[in-house]
Amino acid sequence: MEAKFNESISNFSFEFLGDEGIYADTLSQTINNIVDILQILTIKKDPDAFFKLKITRFRQNSFDIDLMAIIKYIPNLINKENLEIAGSIIASLVGIFEIKKHLKGERPKEIKYDGDTAKVINKDGEILIKDSDTVNIFVQENKIENSIVNIFNVLKQDDLRESLRIYKDNEIAVTIEKEEYDNMSKKVIERKDAPANVFTNIVNAELLLKKPDLLGDSQWGFIYNKSIYATIKDEAWLKKVHQGLIRNLYAGVKIPVKLLIEIELDEFHNPIKDSDKYTVLEVTGDIIEPDNPPPQINMF
Repeated sequence: MEAKFNESISNFSFEFLGDEGIYADTLSQTINNIVDILQILTIKKDPDAFFKLKITRFRQNSFDIDLMAIIKYIPNLINKENLEIAGSIIASLVGIFEIKKHLKGERPKEIKYDGDTAKVINKDGEILIKDSDTVNIFVQENKIENSIVNIFNVLKQDDLRESLRIYKDNEIAVTIEKEEYDNMSKKVIERKDAPANVFTNIVNAELLLKKPDLLGDSQWGFIYNKSIYATIKDEAWLKKVHQGLIRNLYAGVKIPVKLLIEIELDEFHNPIKDSDKYTVLEVTGDIIEPDNPPPQINMF
């Protein structure tokens, strides 16, 4: 059955101040790289959604283009968040340009996360506060910054462009002056395929069992402050499970374990979202059953 999609739409504009005309490579590079950025932002907001970018109008005086972001998503639940996904994505697009401008061609001095917001501190100690998701995407996604660098490398060669403005909701959201093009065309964050730091911790814990694998070697599902998946490295204990010697393994029991927690850190030593990994090094005791266990089917 073909999936039915709903649409979320948001309008925004790019204004190239200067001559009324524009070089074809300036326009095409800007559009193509904006498309690349929006694709990444859409996937981050909703992996099942996709977007189209529509040019709705060209305007003169300088050279202006009105654009429409059309985000198509599967409506699992109609709510304000997914109805406004396009506006949220354009807000992140603007936020990424604001962060890049704020950094003035240098890496951040510090980034401080506080719940849903983050403070980006530049080399001069100036603070820009943006939402944590936008800051995380800028820091972690190499292609985002590459796309901005590509745009301003072309603008640097275009002597007709005095500044670039981005409009959202018919208001100026960010302006980049010609004097800032050089800073905007510099890579400021060193991203590596592997993170420079991994925080590790070994704890004794009683894991609430959610989904066991009684026959194979795949990860088991547990509740540990949140829903997690963990690899079981206690081979002697797993062998007993596979042989049917440990039978009281069902959702709701607790397993006492020695648990290894690994969390990747970015170059500013902040935890990378969803990078946490869990490994059960050893099962340290007997299964703890609830006071009123559900009836079980003997599988062995």
